[in-house]
Amino acid sequence: NFDFNLGELLKTHYLAPLFEPRSIAIFGASERKNSVGEVVFRNLLSAGFDGGIYPINPKRDTIQGQKAYRCIGDVDDAVDLSVVITPAPTIPAIAQECGENGVKMMIIISAGFREAGIEGRKIEDEVVRIAKDYGIRFIGPNCLGLIRPREGINLTFGNSNASPGNLALVSQSGAICTAILDWAEENDVGFSTVISTGIAADLDFGDYLDFLVSDPQTDSILLYIEGIQDARKFMTGLKAAARIKPVIVLKVGRHDAGAAASMSHTGALVGSDATFSAALSRSGVIRVETVSEMFSAAKCLSSRYHPTPAMSFDARKISPMSSMTIPEITSISSGLPVSSSLNPSTYNGRLAIITNGGGPGVMAADKATDLGIDLAEFSEDTYAALNQVLPSVWSHGNPVDVIGEAPPSRYHDAIDICLRDPGCDGAVVILTPQAMTNPEGVAEAVVEIASRHSKPIITSWMGGAQVESGRALFKRAKIPTCRTLESAVEAFGFIATYHKNQKLLLQTPAQSSRKHDPPDVEGARMIIESALSKKRTVLTEPEAYAILGAFRIPSLRSSIARSPSEALICASSIGLSQTKPIAMKILSEDISHKSDAGGVRLNITSAQSVRSTYRELTDAVKHACPEATIEGVVVEEMHKSRNGRELLVGLTADPVFGPIITFGSGGTAVEVVKDSALALPPLNRHLASDLIDRTKIGSKMLGQFRSMPPANREAIIDVLLRISSLACELPHIQEMDINPLIVDEDGAVAVDARIRVAYPKPSHTPYGHLAIHPYPYNLCRQSQLPNGMSITIRPIRPEDIELKKSFARELSEESIRQLRLTPEMLTRLTQIDYDSEMSLIAVAQVDDSEEELGLARYVANPDKTSVDFLLVVSDKWRGLGLGRALLSALCDAARARGYEVMSGEVLVNNGKMLKLLESLGFQIKDIEDEDDIKLAQLRLAGKRSRRSI
Repeated sequence: NFDFNLGELLKTHYLAPLFEPRSIAIFGASERKNSVGEVVFRNLLSAGFDGGIYPINPKRDTIQGQKAYRCIGDVDDAVDLSVVITPAPTIPAIAQECGENGVKMMIIISAGFREAGIEGRKIEDEVVRIAKDYGIRFIGPNCLGLIRPREGINLTFGNSNASPGNLALVSQSGAICTAILDWAEENDVGFSTVISTGIAADLDFGDYLDFLVSDPQTDSILLYIEGIQDARKFMTGLKAAARIKPVIVLKVGRHDAGAAASMSHTGALVGSDATFSAALSRSGVIRVETVSEMFSAAKCLSSRYHPTPAMSFDARKISPMSSMTIPEITSISSGLPVSSSLNPSTYNGRLAIITNGGGPGVMAADKATDLGIDLAEFSEDTYAALNQVLPSVWSHGNPVDVIGEAPPSRYHDAIDICLRDPGCDGAVVILTPQAMTNPEGVAEAVVEIASRHSKPIITSWMGGAQVESGRALFKRAKIPTCRTLESAVEAFGFIATYHKNQKLLLQTPAQSSRKHDPPDVEGARMIIESALSKKRTVLTEPEAYAILGAFRIPSLRSSIARSPSEALICASSIGLSQTKPIAMKILSEDISHKSDAGGVRLNITSAQSVRSTYRELTDAVKHACPEATIEGVVVEEMHKSRNGRELLVGLTADPVFGPIITFGSGGTAVEVVKDSALALPPLNRHLASDLIDRTKIGSKMLGQFRSMPPANREAIIDVLLRISSLACELPHIQEMDINPLIVDEDGAVAVDARIRVAYPKPSHTPYGHLAIHPYPYNLCRQSQLPNGMSITIRPIRPEDIELKKSFARELSEESIRQLRLTPEMLTRLTQIDYDSEMSLIAVAQVDDSEEELGLARYVANPDKTSVDFLLVVSDKWRGLGLGRALLSALCDAARARGYEVMSGEVLVNNGKMLKLLESLGFQIKDIEDEDDIKLAQLRLAGKRSRRSI
């Protein structure tokens, strides 16, 4: 049995002492009325915590009826969590005291750190250093605190406690926390967890998401975000969480300073808020703009139409996994039949509107258009069926107006027919109370038809007392219902957006297109470093074209001339003639947009014109920009295309998320037209196609238009993939502008390019400048088992979830028990960042399909130097050397990343596993107070810097 005991590895999350402490000490607990120390301690006592509570205050014997302690060393009990409410200068000593007494978790509520200036920053750095030395993790500083209602924990200084529920709230603003708690109390909304992050000197969003995604108390996660510190960690946590539970994000704050200072078209278009939205779209979450929208989305996504990411389950509704059968493991979904869960891969968000009033139908259609929701286009069969059940005067289109006096049966039949249409993905059903309507009867009909369809139905019973009984029916049936039709359409939009983003989440972040010629990365770096060594940050146009050429992006031939005679030589070498004109452009690092300064001349066809144009060009630019340094003129071939479309493709280095790819309409009016979309690299073909479709020119102008044939869309996708590869491999790029990229039916060519560079920031991790790590193709290897079977060992991909479910079905019930495997664990295994986590799977072609044979995985520990491992081999493929092959490959991957130690716990009776580990050099050690578990450790290497794999 080569199975590693996953249950032992995952049974205790490293943040469990924070969220599920057995004892709590409060430094600064007080009896002074309405002081922070008094309120926090009072809130904890009143919340009903049944563990040890220890107020630390050397000036008091008792506080609020509880025995007080001079220091934490006087407490006889082991303390899991310390809460600190004392002045900032005292906190380094308190952190030291906590570390010496074995405390592993702290909440620092006090202010006075980096937000207070240089001295505060010094104190913060000292606290962080001490905490790291002792392995302490902490929330804050300068935070509201933490609430865990079911644990009886309220460690905040707010006036409101949270009711128990299944929503988790993580907020960077304590004030927003208190406002949301007050709002939730009025609206009967409960929470599993409320976290105020403060300035996040240690724990941040990635850590909290890592805990909440496996927290059985939490069904949905709400994030209030003002800024991100570690984009890679944030994206990894967000993607892993969103594959299992709905995540709704409210992001505030727009930063325009960077755009104002930007040099290129691309920089002027990319603001941090737009970048953040692009990042969220890759994470499988939805973004809202108001607190009320946040809770509306949470309710909608937690309804019977909870959009089930590839696999999820409600841990509160199932028995221990060891008592479950394999089919149960692979079918559980939110407590509902599998048919009630929506499949992101087939859901396209096309909406049917069913109403008994023409005006509300039109308003709903307008709202859908505003939100970018497509109305369903019904088939001829659907129209024929509707004609059979509706009056002859019905609207004969979408919205479907069933006429004011519509009885329940008419609503029932119309909804049923619409939802059966393959071109319809859901319905908004609207009822206005009229003399002949039966709101409750129609609601009963909707509830009945909803039980037979997996497609979502959102209802809006407009009005007050007359329709209240119908709304109550919907609430009991967990069918989303809204008082206004606009809110109903928005609710449908939440589901549509969620599913669209879930599709993007499933995409493998390809480093480069596998079918393309490999780029000359080293050559491109040498060009950039040569320019930087001369203290130039803007590449010349020929240098920019050379960079594009190194990444196989088609561009024009060009050269630099520094006199009229040199210009003529350059033009002749290009092939100047009446049928092959050239273009001449001013060369100056001080001029971003050459055409604005009069620095571009086109269609030059004679030698005489070349010389005269050189003088005219330089004179005109000197007059327009007298302070600019003119280095010469770029002479390049002209690109002519009768059917060409001008596009913009660019890169901008965002200070948080790293390189961002821009695509949109090109030409001189870029800022005026403002038709562009953003995406985070790495891209694959699906992501590149989606980026194109999110622009007007991409969705409407690239197809056949008037007399122009369709543009070569595949050529555009190829360029975007090569730009993605460039973004991954060249962290030096700060801004890049290809404007225009001209595309026609024959292909795409870069006609103008501008690149600004800088020395990259030092990074201890490969691709550290990217928010999303590329797929590590270099870890893919072919091998052959002793029985002659050919296998592939490769890193896991997000789309491997179906492969993973099939793998789970093949495991024996004994393996399931030993692994304590849950559906969410299977899902998480496919969502990794290829940085702090790595999962290698062995696959083979079996009966004309790919089958997973085994898995090896490591996860980095918080110390960033050691990893824990997992090894699983399918029952029917054991005894063939798979375990050795997988674990050897995993050790190589961890070693290449610079990790120093690999370790794990193994059951004593797992003799084959222990023998395998010893043969690979692992040391097997006893664990204190654990008779049935051994510790296996392998020293991978001495201390080294982490490097690329």
